[in-house]
Amino acid sequence: MLPHQEHTPLVPEYLTKEISNSVQPPRRTPMKDSDIAYIQTWYDDKMPVQRFLHHLDQQIVEYSDIHVLLDKITIGRSKGTYKAPRFDKLAPLLNTAMGSKRVPSQKESILGAMKRNLNAPCFANKDLSPQVLGENLAKNFLRSAIPPHKRALFEVYRNDPIQVESNIMQEWLDRLKPGIRKRVYDDRPLHLRPFNRFTFMVKGDVKPPSEPSCVYKYASVQTIAYNNKSENAVYNPIMRVLFERLLAVLDDRIQIMSGMSRQEFEKKINKLINGRIMGGTQIENDMTKYDKSQLEAIRVAERIVLMELGLDEWLADIWSEAHAKSIIVDKINGVKMEMILPSKHSTQLKSYLAMLSSYCTTFFNFKKLSTAIRGT
Repeated sequence: MLPHQEHTPLVPEYLTKEISNSVQPPRRTPMKDSDIAYIQTWYDDKMPVQRFLHHLDQQIVEYSDIHVLLDKITIGRSKGTYKAPRFDKLAPLLNTAMGSKRVPSQKESILGAMKRNLNAPCFANKDLSPQVLGENLAKNFLRSAIPPHKRALFEVYRNDPIQVESNIMQEWLDRLKPGIRKRVYDDRPLHLRPFNRFTFMVKGDVKPPSEPSCVYKYASVQTIAYNNKSENAVYNPIMRVLFERLLAVLDDRIQIMSGMSRQEFEKKINKLINGRIMGGTQIENDMTKYDKSQLEAIRVAERIVLMELGLDEWLADIWSEAHAKSIIVDKINGVKMEMILPSKHSTQLKSYLAMLSSYCTTFFNFKKLSTAIRGT
């Protein structure tokens, strides 16, 4: 028995309360428990003919016959069966132009490679020389992005080449987690490592439609091609040093978010930009689009810039030849293809070399440029 004087009754009590008319009702929190039908009606009104049901797109493609023209490709027939996901995931309630997530499969790997990695543009004038065009791109970039008072430091880089050195490698290894560090070590010499062999995979997210007509096409998935850790251990530390060298000689009007937080970069930009700059013409360019399906000229320009920054010639030759003709392998879905020219970067190299590629293709003359900002 529990004494009634010390403990509350075990039987719940219902108290009668009177609410005065002066008490205001609670306010409804915006965007919480919203009416989905109302939001869908608003979307249909603002973007007519842009409402589609995409959740069956992949099933229709998987169970239909598709005719594609590809050569130098090997397909594992035993891994071509589509397997539906075993567990449900969060799905949007609104029907929009955005495609639904995809399940990695053999057909998605083939279609993704065709639309992304194998879809390199061609010159309208086939008589143009990629070698000459690449040399001009690199020359214009180096002439525009490096001011005269930093030329002396830039010219020293070529006479101080960077090779595979233990101190550079150790500094890079110290930044890795112990689990990743175990996969880096390899006893094979550099000339026997398969730098031209890349692991290939597709992401579940599709590319957002860039124009209204894109909703009538099968959306392309995002693809990833990367080297093993043992190959990345050779070039990632070196590229990091080359990137630091590039930052040291770039024009002060070029601001790159590196080695700082977003808040620090924001403060730095606010000190740089004034009313005169804000009143000028502003151009926004998505630099990440330059890291896929690049022409031969971009590869030539990259090699020239990297060697000017101090990359050893034989390392530059290995890097250039590995990306000129390479093999991508999707072991999970049984696809193996030979690719010519398209760029394939690992995580760190992708950021550095995509930046170099975009600079080589866009920077020609800095005389009329006020500020160039490269964020993330």
